[in-house]
Amino acid sequence: AHSQRRKGPLVAVNCGALPAELVEAELFGYQAGAFTGSDRNGRLGYVRAADKGILFLDEVGELPLTAQTRLLRVLQEKSVTPVGSHVAEPVDFHVLAATNQNLQQMVAEGRFREDLYYRINGFLLQLPPLRDYGFTEFCALAERLLAQTASAPVMKPGEQLLQQLFACPWPGNIRQLKQALEVAVILADGAPLTLEHFPGLQPAVRQDSTAGAVQGSLRERNIAHALRVLDSHQGNVSAAARELGISRTTLYSYMKE
Repeated sequence: AHSQRRKGPLVAVNCGALPAELVEAELFGYQAGAFTGSDRNGRLGYVRAADKGILFLDEVGELPLTAQTRLLRVLQEKSVTPVGSHVAEPVDFHVLAATNQNLQQMVAEGRFREDLYYRINGFLLQLPPLRDYGFTEFCALAERLLAQTASAPVMKPGEQLLQQLFACPWPGNIRQLKQALEVAVILADGAPLTLEHFPGLQPAVRQDSTAGAVQGSLRERNIAHALRVLDSHQGNVSAAARELGISRTTLYSYMKE
C-alpha cells in the first residue's frame, strides 16, 4: 500500500493450488489453441497480469522445478514467453514470495533451485508464530479478529479468558485462533465468552484437571514474555516493567525464577 506500485495490480497466486500439469500455462499464459482444452482466446497468465504491479507467490516452495526454471528466466530477462508462442513479451513487476517451508533445506535436497532462491531472497521477513506473541500483542490480535468475526458487537473478552487463551500452544497459528473465535461466538449465542466456548482448546490449556497446572503454564509463559521484553530493552528493568505494565519487583521475581 505504501510502495510506488500501489496504483498497479496486486496479483496473488497460491502456488500450491495450481494443477501440476497447468502450472506454466497459469503463470505465464498461453496462446489460443496452445493445448487441448485451452481457452480459444488464450489467457494472459498471472505474470503478465501483474505488469506494472506486484506478483505475490504464496507457497512458492510448491512450484515444480520446471516452473522454477522458467520463472528464474522471466525474473532475469524481464520478459515472458506464453505457452505456444515464440515471442517474448516485456513485463515489469515486483515479486513477493511466501512459504512455510525451509527453502534452504529444499535447495540442499535438490527440490528448489539455488539460483532462484537467491534471486527472490533479497529481503527476508520472518513472521513469528502465535506462541511467540507477547500477551499485549495477543490480546490486541484476538480482539481485532473477534470484531471481524462477529456480525454483531460482542462483549470484550475478560482478562481471565485472554490469559487462558494466551497459554495455549496454537500450533495452527492465527488461522486456528480465528477459527476458534468463530466457533466460540456461535456457541456463546450472545452470552459472554468463556473457556467452555472453546471446547477444542481445553485439553491444550488444561494439562491436567487441576487449576494449578493451568496457572503454572501461564506463569511460565508470562516469565518467558517478560524476559523477551527485557532483552529488547537491553536489560533496562524500568523500561521493560513499564512496557509490561508490571512493577519492577514483579519483574525481578520473574528474573530470579
